[in-house]
Amino acid sequence: MSTDISKWLKEVADIEGVEGVFIVSNRGQMIAHTALRIESNKIESIANRVLKIEGAFHQQAMPLREIELVGSGYRIIGLMKDKFTILTYCTSEKVLPLIRMTLNVVLAHLLSDKKFMKFISKHPVKKSLLLEQSPLDADETKIISKLQ
Repeated sequence: MSTDISKWLKEVADIEGVEGVFIVSNRGQMIAHTALRIESNKIESIANRVLKIEGAFHQQAMPLREIELVGSGYRIIGLMKDKFTILTYCTSEKVLPLIRMTLNVVLAHLLSDKKFMKFISKHPVKKSLLLEQSPLDADETKIISKLQ
């Protein structure tokens, strides 16, 4: 992936409490990342959970544009676009406004990056693909009921 994308993701990663920033396709494939201080299996689990929840809302014609999942000592913030999702794993809620603001700037840069958009367009997949491959588990169903 281009150095510009790495530079933009690093802007988020440099915020205190951010443990990782990554971009995933609708297939759940990691497209780009930086500062991943969490295990790769945890990243995959986070991405799949967020994409399945997003797919469930998409099937109900209620597309999500942002999601925040709160766990014990961490938060996951996801910004969704038609062809990709940016996910941030952070451990400090004090910096959430700064993270959101920076993510919005990064998102604007990504959407205006012709090379990135051309690359991501090669990964077209409907939003509900992961949900169709693996149904929601009890925790995901609980999350969705709280979001509605």
